[in-house]
Amino acid sequence: MSPAPVRKPRRKAPGTAETAAPTPRRGPGRPKDEEKRQAILSAAFHQFLERGYAAASLEAVAAEAGVSKMTVYGHFHDKPTLFGAVVAKGCGTVTATLSELPDPPADLRRALTTYGCSFVAFLRKPEVLQIDRLLATEAPQHPELAKAFYDSGPQVVQAALIDLLERAQAQGRVAIDDIPAAADLLLAGWCHGPQWMAQRLGLRGPPSEAEIRDRVTRGVDWFLKAYATDGGEARRP
Repeated sequence: MSPAPVRKPRRKAPGTAETAAPTPRRGPGRPKDEEKRQAILSAAFHQFLERGYAAASLEAVAAEAGVSKMTVYGHFHDKPTLFGAVVAKGCGTVTATLSELPDPPADLRRALTTYGCSFVAFLRKPEVLQIDRLLATEAPQHPELAKAFYDSGPQVVQAALIDLLERAQAQGRVAIDDIPAAADLLLAGWCHGPQWMAQRLGLRGPPSEAEIRDRVTRGVDWFLKAYATDGGEARRP
């Protein structure tokens, strides 16, 4: 038998790669699209106010935000979480005022006044009062709604104020036996009263900037007179 012919390797065309290029690996998943997240939060806020918590659906939120229902679930896994995020977004605009100050405890009067004005202006917005009415009617049937609101709203606001006062006390600027209780009294003095009740009942509109600053300033004056180590007078403008 004659030997089998030796096959010569085929010549490659000029410019042809020796082997196929490896398929590039996919990097880690992209972070959530922040624009979609904000669109969802805005749509949810509108839906909650327009329809109430029980009637507002994630389908309606998705449709208004221009995203799929799965995208909503990808950002917020259920309706209570979405509601809590809506509340947290609003409260974040309040607590952010503290981070904008170079060193709040260095000028406690200014820090408290800035924070108080931001908080009261937020709390007295008509849409925030609508959320308050919504909670009053639906929280008994939806305790998870009340918890989401409390965890993302009042608790966050008070925690920021407590942190400010603790830092001020560490610097020797105030002497407070019970900082959480003192913060609670200061917040109550800023927020509650006949004007707030009248607005809540629809008998008047939101307060002016001058009215807010006057109320907050009076509360800060009282607070520093009670707790500041210098009687609250040293940093008075």
